[in-house]
Amino acid sequence: MLHALLGYAQRTGLHAEPGFSPQTIRWAICADDDGNYLGVVPLGSDKKGLAFRLLPTQAQSALVGKGGVRAQPLWDTVGSVLLWSKDEKRKPPDRERHDNFLLLLRSATEVIPECQAAVTLLSDPDVLGRARADIEKQGPPAARPEDKMTVRIGDRLLVDMAAVPAWWREHYRALQKARESTGKSRGENGAMLDLLTGDVVTPAYTHDTKIKGLAGIGGLPQGDALVSFDKAAFTSFGLEKSRNAAMAEESAKRYAESLNHLIQTNGRILAGAMVVPWFKEGVAAEDDPFTWIVEAPEHTARIAEARAAELLEAIRKGTRPDLAGNRYYAVTLSGAAGRVMVRDWIEGEFEELAAAVAAWFTDLAIVWADGSALASPPKFMAVVGALVRELKDAPASLVAELWRAAARRKAVPRAALARALGRARLAFLADESPRVAGLALIKAYHTRINSWGYPAMQPYLNENHPDVAYHAGRLLAVLARLQYAALGEVGAGVVQRYYIAASQTPALVLGRLIGNSKNHLSKLDGGLSFWFENRIAEIVGRFGDRLPRTLDLEGQSLFALGYYQQLAHDRASRPAAKEEAINA
Repeated sequence: MLHALLGYAQRTGLHAEPGFSPQTIRWAICADDDGNYLGVVPLGSDKKGLAFRLLPTQAQSALVGKGGVRAQPLWDTVGSVLLWSKDEKRKPPDRERHDNFLLLLRSATEVIPECQAAVTLLSDPDVLGRARADIEKQGPPAARPEDKMTVRIGDRLLVDMAAVPAWWREHYRALQKARESTGKSRGENGAMLDLLTGDVVTPAYTHDTKIKGLAGIGGLPQGDALVSFDKAAFTSFGLEKSRNAAMAEESAKRYAESLNHLIQTNGRILAGAMVVPWFKEGVAAEDDPFTWIVEAPEHTARIAEARAAELLEAIRKGTRPDLAGNRYYAVTLSGAAGRVMVRDWIEGEFEELAAAVAAWFTDLAIVWADGSALASPPKFMAVVGALVRELKDAPASLVAELWRAAARRKAVPRAALARALGRARLAFLADESPRVAGLALIKAYHTRINSWGYPAMQPYLNENHPDVAYHAGRLLAVLARLQYAALGEVGAGVVQRYYIAASQTPALVLGRLIGNSKNHLSKLDGGLSFWFENRIAEIVGRFGDRLPRTLDLEGQSLFALGYYQQLAHDRASRPAAKEEAINA
């Protein structure tokens, strides 16, 4: 995965230079060329602030570690720059960080003369008091001590000065050498092979760039570590911290910046997890099978199979060489106590992905409950939603397994089958139409395991299915409709009273129901009675020697599928003359 992320950085030209990162700054304290205070102003046209592609940045470990710089270069938080706190008793201003901010400004004055005016400005307690009063008046939204701030001298921001990158590179290298010298004095390891590049490097002691964007799925707002070692049980051969996964700071920066960029541009939150897909070579949105799975509106989903078939044919004929040699990657992530949890990683050929997505929609195809037509192909989250009462209840591990089933043409997880069956059973008992995506997933499960050697499960009624459990479900559907035709609404009917028992122990229940059906048949006119008798006889003829005493999870799910598809079939194909009599 890390190698794929490194390749993404190289392909896209993603800047991953140590000591620089994208930042958004919301405020500027302003002065003239002599350092006279002019006020505090917001930056940018929106409430978030002004975004900068790359700014000099000190790693978090340098801000809080022993002997650290403890301030960002030329920008920092409003609280640090102005010595401002909204609750000074509980959290007094960080004077040490403010002083270090001034120290960095002084170190830059030879290269960036405007920094001298900034030092003059921020060294005056009266100016800081006026600036604090002004910042408290800003908004809405109101300013916060943790907002980011820089200095504007005249009409130019310090962070925008042309000489800033060169100054910071030199200063940053000096800081790194000082840290390496301190590390060697503590006996830390020297040169090692970089796991990503194979070069001999001095490995980063910690990987300071955090993976951001997982705050809604277990992660922290400030980001989470992907590579970290903070306990003795995680380390080997006396190696300390991230030297257990030796990488130069630049390599660590590259994988982190790549993943952050992909999360921001491609990440899709699916219940309790996030899927981040990408391709080795760029793929147009209309050719992206991942989009068909997750975000496709109905019209796109309906042509997914045709589109996939078209792309596969083009690859085989050689008319799409850009796709023929392409590869896909997808990582499923969530946060856990400050760390990134990699729940799944898949990769493969583009051709395999297109074929898998086409098969996903084919296997999910199922009739509407009214039997009128095929249901709309469900979006991925509709499938997940059919397994739980609320999406927030969906286990992230199950979502990751389902995603693998869709993208890799793997078996549907048995845990998903159990949940889909449970939700469908509740709907049947309440005499409601179940979520069609749940029945579609049950069908896909059996299509993919296909333990009977029978052709793929059809979206409509499978009258020749070899499994007795399927026909037992069909029989209950016919008996329920017979009761309604004979008695009308009776409160708790056959389904409410017997569905669970019939689906678990059919031999004990269905025989009695067949015997009782004679009482219902006697209440119908001859033609309708004959029609029902023929339906019951046809289904019973599928049972063979005897009904099974019990059904396991797979059998119960086939029972549910047979029940559903028989109802849909009868609703769509009932004789017009008997419409009113057998309408359920």
